[in-house]
Amino acid sequence: MLRLNTLLIFACYAMGTNQVKATEITPVGVKGTSEFGAIDVFDTGDFSSVFIDNLIDGGGLEDFEGTPNFTLDDYHDNDPSSANGWHSGDFDAGIDGGTDADDEPFTAPPVATQIIEFDLGGLHSLTHAHIWQQNQSNLFGESLSLQRGVDQFEILVSTAPSGASFASLGDFNLDWEEGVEPVPAQAVRLPNNPDAWRVRFQLKTAFSELPNEFVGLSEVRFEGEAFGIRGDFNGDGLLTATDIDLLSAEARSTQNSAAFDLNADQQVNDADRTVWVEELKYTFFGDSNLDGQFDSTDFVAAFQAGKYEDEIVGNSNWSDGDWNGDGDFNSTDFVKAFQSGGYEAGPRSAAAEMVPEPSTSLLALLGFLLLINRRGSRR
Repeated sequence: MLRLNTLLIFACYAMGTNQVKATEITPVGVKGTSEFGAIDVFDTGDFSSVFIDNLIDGGGLEDFEGTPNFTLDDYHDNDPSSANGWHSGDFDAGIDGGTDADDEPFTAPPVATQIIEFDLGGLHSLTHAHIWQQNQSNLFGESLSLQRGVDQFEILVSTAPSGASFASLGDFNLDWEEGVEPVPAQAVRLPNNPDAWRVRFQLKTAFSELPNEFVGLSEVRFEGEAFGIRGDFNGDGLLTATDIDLLSAEARSTQNSAAFDLNADQQVNDADRTVWVEELKYTFFGDSNLDGQFDSTDFVAAFQAGKYEDEIVGNSNWSDGDWNGDGDFNSTDFVKAFQSGGYEAGPRSAAAEMVPEPSTSLLALLGFLLLINRRGSRR
């Protein structure tokens, strides 16, 4: 029997071109706390994989006859090996935690520790998650779909390409599948059309109701619209020094253009610059070359421009050392940079950052650069 969600998708196309058509978003990457890995179940030399990346590779999807050639209306098969889906397991899948520590691959890990994270490859406004439930047909006489399907899970989103900052959209439930025939995706409506670069599923329960279970899914897609990279003010598809300079200029103008209001408080000021540097570019104030780290090379790059306290008002940019956005490179920029706590801390991480005291070697470097700068200005 034709499933209801497939009927709804097909009807949208059948009613004509004035209907809004779904835009499919295929994740560019996926990682998780665990995967079952390549296990030779029958000791035949066949290491069938149930890896985490099976969730985005299209394996097992079948075009349903009579519907448009559109992945979101495809069905997923009920292959008994589940080699084109994902199960949790004892093998790490890119996120710490979630594996069973007894080194026995046939011991199920805790369901509630399982996290799946999808990288959408850019910022999107999402409307739905399309999830093909675990649909493995009977193996060893067991109804595996009824046991291992995901029951309740939480969806979280992040607008950053990396890091641990996520906002919860709430808890959701999936219907179980019997594993007796190919099945369509289950469309989960996401509240308030959230903006997301990454999406996490935090699993909570399996249909077996067991705390430890080889919980699984078959395939996942998203629906929504991609838009320009947030913070890319010159529209070149990148976050560069030009963008932070444009934002700083807008903040100085006090015009409060909505296009630059990154934290949606109806003002454009240093708070928006902080969002750009720390949440979008995911770096620190002081990172002149925007390589994701704040270290001595950034001081060298800034001083090479020769604008430190040059008495020319408003002639400095981010790469020249204007880290506080006032248009000049002077001692106040050092204060701004060190307050961010990133000097020689490596790439920004989710861990709490401490503001370091300037080291002796750093002070010596700054003294040398200041001396060279002043000699150059005299010439």
